[in-house]
Amino acid sequence: DNNWAQVCMTLDRSSGELVVIMNEDCPSFRDCEGTLYGSVMPDCAGLCGGSALTGDMNNNEGQDKADVPAYLSAILEKDITITPCNDLNGDEKLTVYDAALLSDCVNFEQGHLHPNNEIHSHCDFPYGVLNTNHNVNLVINALNPDDKYVDISIRNPDSDVVGYQFTLKGVQIQQLESLVDIQKYPAMLQANMATGEIIGLSLQDSTIAKSRELQPLIRVHFTDYTDDFVCLESIIDVVNRSYQQVTTKILGNCMAAIISDVEDITENRSVRIQPNPFRQTTTISFNNPNHEDYNLVINDL
Repeated sequence: DNNWAQVCMTLDRSSGELVVIMNEDCPSFRDCEGTLYGSVMPDCAGLCGGSALTGDMNNNEGQDKADVPAYLSAILEKDITITPCNDLNGDEKLTVYDAALLSDCVNFEQGHLHPNNEIHSHCDFPYGVLNTNHNVNLVINALNPDDKYVDISIRNPDSDVVGYQFTLKGVQIQQLESLVDIQKYPAMLQANMATGEIIGLSLQDSTIAKSRELQPLIRVHFTDYTDDFVCLESIIDVVNRSYQQVTTKILGNCMAAIISDVEDITENRSVRIQPNPFRQTTTISFNNPNHEDYNLVINDL
């Protein structure tokens, strides 16, 4: 508990191979207080011997479950300064990946024992891996103008998914509904109504099972359209079951939210268009006592 040893080495890869050079002249280690072989270290805020912890969003000097939803809110509202204390993967951005890493830390903590009897910590930050061999696709699968909802599907052939974050444009979001079995993937869902940014994350280490086929992910209920098209604008992050970032791609990112208006052309006859304007169908009726043939010309949207 109180013995110390130290070694200094240089790792040289200039030759194309790793060469380890042991350094005989090695200055003795001192902690941040200057104590020889001391154990006092700077905290994440840089304060020597300080108590600040990475991921402690509510500043209660602990990493706990209450910090994870606080992360999600801060990520969506963009109202927090990014620092080494909250940027858990050190990429100078806050996304669902940071929240997922903290959730993993809270669930498994320090000294987690794996089946192969290896012990390691899930709370040593900064930490993060981008797995370019794992790919996830998102797509707008359905747009229902009558019941006012958009369905998003996911294809994740390489790994189960823990969390996701994307931006949906073209609708005013009202409510989110997970389409994944709640028993298998109880997800915390949050959205920024103004920006259309949506986050889904399991706080229980539950996952969306991997699938080579598209499977339902989330239903976004909305109050109205904000554009002529409803689009998946971007995928910000997707996290796999190993708590790694994966590569992502949007499939067919837009659907038309058609809002049509028909100009009445009477030409001395009564023309009725009901409803007008309309989104999908309307009825055009007029007097035609001689059963004449007429052409309907659609000029543009």
